[in-house]
Formats: sequence, C-alpha cells, structure tokens
Amino acid sequence: MNDLEKVRVAIGDRVKADENLISANGELVDFQVRHENIWDVNVYLDDVLTTTGITVSGIPGVIAFATAPADGIEVRVTFKYAAFSDIELQQYIDDYDVDQAIIMALEGILSSVARQRDYKEADSEVKNSQVFAQVEKLLTYWNKKVSNKKGVTKGRRIHEQYKSTEPTDADLSRLM
Repeated sequence: MNDLEKVRVAIGDRVKADENLISANGELVDFQVRHENIWDVNVYLDDVLTTTGITVSGIPGVIAFATAPADGIEVRVTFKYAAFSDIELQQYIDDYDVDQAIIMALEGILSSVARQRDYKEADSEVKNSQVFAQVEKLLTYWNKKVSNKKGVTKGRRIHEQYKSTEPTDADLSRLM
C-alpha cells in the first residue's frame, strides 16, 4: 500500500465513482456536477464520448463547454471523486509525513461542512454532529499517536495581553 492509500484508509476517504445526467437547453455552457474533487472525467453527448470543446475544473466540479450543447441533448458526465483529491493528499504527504498528512486531512474534514457531507456519503441516518464527533475522535487519536511517536508535547501559547499579572504563588484554592 502506498502512502496515498494509507492516508485514504486512515481517514476513511474512499474513491467513489458517479455520474450526472443533465438535459441541455441550448444556452447553458457550465454544468455543476454534484461532487467536488472530480477526476477521470468523461463527457457524453447523447451517448457519444466528447473530448473537444470541454474544460473540466475538478476541484469545484464544473464542466464547461466552449459552445452550449443543443436543446434536448442528454449530457452524461462520469467521474471519480473523494473528499480530497490525490493532489491535495500528496501535497500533505510531501510537506509533512504520512501521520501528519492524516492529521491535516482530518482537520480539513472537520472544517468543511460540504466535505463532511461527501465524507459520510449523504447517509441520511447519520447526523452531521455524529460525523463531526467521529472525525474529532479520529483526529485526537492521530494527534496522540504522532505526539507519542515523536516525543512532542503540545503546549498552550498565551498572548502577553492575557497573561496574569498576579504572582504565581497566589492562593488558587478558592477556584477548586
């Protein structure tokens, strides 16, 4: 298993395949598919593979035609997608290491509601708060694993403005 696959397995980000069917109206040139981070895109006009006059913007998931397909033409777009593109994950791996790439990816999942929905694959039985809690547990696990492996201790940085002016030997018993 290569490093990219290790990261995908650790964060539960499986590569999936999908297709969108769109009926052209003769005017629209940009088509948004239902996922972001798409690749291996094939576009068919009335079941004929089209390779010219098309621009694919994979991260936002937009297919742009140089000329709008004629009214009534069926546009079928097939593609692969995941919460993260291979390029994004590989950049994390190159910049850090596999363990830190996992942490970065999990933090990305937590910070993006859209990616959370892709991550849970539109499962209506699982609430976003449950997905968030599960990913947060994974993030905690990997942070501890990396800290233990490297002997790193996380500390809190306190801005000068918020530092106490009281002596450190102050009686704090009333706070307990």
